[in-house]
Amino acid sequence: MNNGQSAKPLAALEGRVNAFLSYKREGAEQVKLPDPVLDKEQFNKELRLVAGRILRAAYILRLQRVGAGRTYEPSINFHTFAYEPSAPSIDLDLDWTEFFERKDEVPNGDEWEDILLPALDDVKNMLSAKTPSRQLHIYLNARLPAAIAPGAALPATAHLVLLQSDLPALYRVARTASGEVRHW
Repeated sequence: MNNGQSAKPLAALEGRVNAFLSYKREGAEQVKLPDPVLDKEQFNKELRLVAGRILRAAYILRLQRVGAGRTYEPSINFHTFAYEPSAPSIDLDLDWTEFFERKDEVPNGDEWEDILLPALDDVKNMLSAKTPSRQLHIYLNARLPAAIAPGAALPATAHLVLLQSDLPALYRVARTASGEVRHW
């Protein structure tokens, strides 16, 4: 891993996770992460488990807060730029701006393999399990390498339909899990 480029996002993520875990409330489970210098693989594994639990808990709470039923279609903001979508509310914000700070740089292979793609896999698994309507509105404002990642991470076997929002009506099209093209 390129230490100069990836140390900042990893340190920020670790700080957020540790801050969340240090918040004590009744029934909260405390987790001690291993030293990433001594055992990077175990650190990444434990961090991914903790981040996945936080993701699921936050998403479930969000759906409960908005009273989401079986037909509710969540909205996701996926971006590598500072971006405010036109949606009245967002259910999940996938903010990759830390990994795309400069326009002439993209994350290195280790960042894709160790952080970004596993995170998208966790998001896919959680959305597949917790989204009854199977329809997701996605607001996308990302550099090309990141912009194609959600489509690759959410194959037809995930049985989710991505409806790209914030596009002129002419370009609003989606392919369902059965292969049917849907315009809206």
